[in-house]
Parts: sequence; C-alpha cells; structure tokens
Amino acid sequence: MTLIQRNVEQLRREGIKNSKQFKEQKNFYDADQALTEFEDMLQSNHLITHKSKYLEYLKTSGRDDFDSFQIRTLGKFLSELINDIKIAYEIKD
Repeated sequence: MTLIQRNVEQLRREGIKNSKQFKEQKNFYDADQALTEFEDMLQSNHLITHKSKYLEYLKTSGRDDFDSFQIRTLGKFLSELINDIKIAYEIKD
C-alpha cells in the first residue's frame, strides 16, 4: 500500500468516525441515552413514579443489567399501550 493510499484510507476512516450517522448510531446503542428517553416518555405520560417498577421488570429476564435494546423495546410497548388506552377511552392529552 502506498503512502497516498494509506492517507486516503485514514481520511475515510476519520470521515466515517465524525459523520452524523455514526454519532446517531452510537447514541442509539447508548443505554444512558435510552434510559433518558424512557424517563422522558414516562414523564410526559405522568408515569415517572412507576419507573423503578418498569426497570425491575427488565431484570426478570435473568440479567442484572439492561441494555438500550431492552429499554427501547419496553418504552415502545408502554407507549403503544398508553396510546391504545387513550384511544379506547377517548382521552385527550
């Protein structure tokens, strides 16, 4: 590999590392970011007092810790459930 090819490869790697998509992907897999989004969803639906109960439910999977996928999956499930209840009982925000 010549010096020019190495420089081009290095520039490409740096470009990928600094790209917006890379940063968004990194945030998606960040458990702290997912937990913050989960808390925001609970707060907006006035359920923040039940946060510990929902996180305890995640621990029933046999693991003491939880990752961003588990948090986001639970958040999506709860959000859809809340929306279904609001529609069924004609509750307005």
